[in-house]
Amino acid sequence: MIVFLVCAAALLYLLPGLAVLRLLWPSELGLTERLALAAGVSAGLPPLALQAAHLLGLHWNGVASWAYLGVAAAIICWSHRWRGFRSANRTTDAVLAGITPPATRRMPHIHGLLLLGSVVVAVAVRVWIVRDLAVGMWGDSYQHTLMAQLLVDNGGLFQSWEPYAPLTTFTYHYGFHSNAAFLHWLTGVPVAKAVIYAGQFMNALTLPLAYVFTVRWSGERAAGLWAAVLVGFVNVQPMFYTNWGRYTQLTGQIVLLAVLVAWQAALEAPRWSWRALALAALTTGTLLLTHYIVAIFAAVFLGTYLVVLFARTPQPRVWSMLSVRAALIGVGALVIAAPWLSNTLGGCLARTVAAVTAAAGVAGTQP
Repeated sequence: MIVFLVCAAALLYLLPGLAVLRLLWPSELGLTERLALAAGVSAGLPPLALQAAHLLGLHWNGVASWAYLGVAAAIICWSHRWRGFRSANRTTDAVLAGITPPATRRMPHIHGLLLLGSVVVAVAVRVWIVRDLAVGMWGDSYQHTLMAQLLVDNGGLFQSWEPYAPLTTFTYHYGFHSNAAFLHWLTGVPVAKAVIYAGQFMNALTLPLAYVFTVRWSGERAAGLWAAVLVGFVNVQPMFYTNWGRYTQLTGQIVLLAVLVAWQAALEAPRWSWRALALAALTTGTLLLTHYIVAIFAAVFLGTYLVVLFARTPQPRVWSMLSVRAALIGVGALVIAAPWLSNTLGGCLARTVAAVTAAAGVAGTQP
């Protein structure tokens, strides 16, 4: 059962992201980086899938989850054959023109093999330490299990919390809960166990995402490997999330790294690329569904990043180009997440946050 669970999780966190990258990544990307980035993109897609199903009035279940993976696999195969066909045509044209095309086959890089080994060990360790847990630990696991169960009971997004609680609105970010529900639908494990295992898989996904983020922003594969090792086996965090049960924030941080990589590709592309802009907007939109506070982290990071880019290239034409690209990505992300954000703003969460903020402000003005 554990082997099947791990295999299903591997498909869930590779196939959808690989399909999206096949369609939208604007340039060449090495195999190791592609697989690592695909994991972060994949983690953000389940809440988007449930939002789409809700808008279309569709009931999500195990069949829909396997169909979701099947569509992703079909996109990968189709794009691979299409690109192979175009590559073959270019090679044929080059041969007819008397030009010897460069070799395109790439051997696996040692850093990729080391990263793969690290991820395998991380998954094994994390699954092993929770083998005897019946439910997730600490208070956060209780509420996350409840929300994941409601997603399963209702076949997707819901409003009524009955019969578990007398509530009639659902405005909480639901990225992790969607991932746990998908794991249940794919494998049939009870929701309480699916929450535990989904949390461990999210924990293990920090390794490849730390790697690809570090490589893309530093240009050093060795630095990326060290980042993965530190995150996975040296730092107390994020392993301690297992004790907290705060898997929602962990999921948001995974998607956050994919967002930052996508924004870098879109903003620093030498030429205009709608595919890069669409990828950045898509990942940002999924982050808005996955975790609100982490989305604020992303806004702060990206705002600082834009200031650095403006300072590095003090040319009005470049500033205009960067501003337009950033604006298009932001608008696209808001359009993608608009149905859920409108639901959130109309519920109790926004009013509660406003009341707490106002109370804190009043308390801060007292002598």
